[in-house]
Amino acid sequence: MNTTETARHNVPVTFGDGVYIAHAVAAHRWNGWILPSFTREVADQLAADLAAQEALDPDEYRTLVRWNDELQGYILQSADLESQGYQPEVVTGHDVDDVTLYAIGAGVWTWYEAEEGNK
Repeated sequence: MNTTETARHNVPVTFGDGVYIAHAVAAHRWNGWILPSFTREVADQLAADLAAQEALDPDEYRTLVRWNDELQGYILQSADLESQGYQPEVVTGHDVDDVTLYAIGAGVWTWYEAEEGNK
């Protein structure tokens, strides 16, 4: 299958309260869930939203997302997973159509396409 033909841009996705605009390939799924990638701007908003939720309601299970200049990528950290011996995940960018995208939570979080009214 040619993924260029099935690539979709500007797909509203969610896994919780927030809706984020993503790039996705329709045929690529993880257990039925969409595998989104985000521009740096959208990834930064996702990171800020998660940090704000953590500040209001600390949750050891929440994964926090932070940009790391040295790695030129995002570090995903979860106190719960780290207490079990897991290392933080590093998500670096991949280029699609001359745009750098970051697959934050793809293949791990239960992302799904947001309903029309949630945009």
